[in-house]
Amino acid sequence: AGYWLLHSSRRGVAVGLSFVGAACFLVVAPESFWERMGTILGPQDSNPWIRNAVEPSKGERLELWHLATREFKKYPIAGIGPANFLEVSANELPHATDPYFGKSGLQTHNSWLQIACEYGILGILVWGGAFFFSMLCHRKARRLLQGEPRWEWFAAICLGFDAGTLSSALMLCFMSFHWYDYHYWHFVFGPIALGIARRVRAREDWLKPKERVDEVAAPRYGRRRTG
Repeated sequence: AGYWLLHSSRRGVAVGLSFVGAACFLVVAPESFWERMGTILGPQDSNPWIRNAVEPSKGERLELWHLATREFKKYPIAGIGPANFLEVSANELPHATDPYFGKSGLQTHNSWLQIACEYGILGILVWGGAFFFSMLCHRKARRLLQGEPRWEWFAAICLGFDAGTLSSALMLCFMSFHWYDYHYWHFVFGPIALGIARRVRAREDWLKPKERVDEVAAPRYGRRRTG
């Protein structure tokens, strides 16, 4: 939403609607949301806003992030291998238990760190480069059709995809969801949007009427003599 506000021509209305939407969300937010957010503000045992049943989300994440960083430093080029962090966390952090399956070992809750740990610098360059390239394609597609009548809707769609790609990249800082297919659709939509924008730009330029320049014809038999 913040990224969209930067490109909105009516920022005052957009900011007002954002505040109204945030207020409505806080009013209807379930109790489980506040309990989950309470794990970020303080330790589980000393935090009066949460129940004891809620796992110490903040503490676990910090431990998992530290472990992923340490493993990345051991194997910085190619990493420890795909899907191996779960086994490493089970051995290094036996108290970190999956609340859904009851088994030791957790993902990093940070896809960027997990990719760096499991795939090394090569994986981060490919993964991060795909996000950057997709956003670059969306921005270039919007610029190609900027001010073009009848194609404002396409620029708006590109802005939406651009914001979605950025939101996806930010969400991955707190979740290990890098295997979900919607991330890879973001990588595909960017080049597709740029290809469409280039075709449209070429067609619109071809359809525009050419400026007529009336040139004076040269004399048929050489230069005219004056005087």
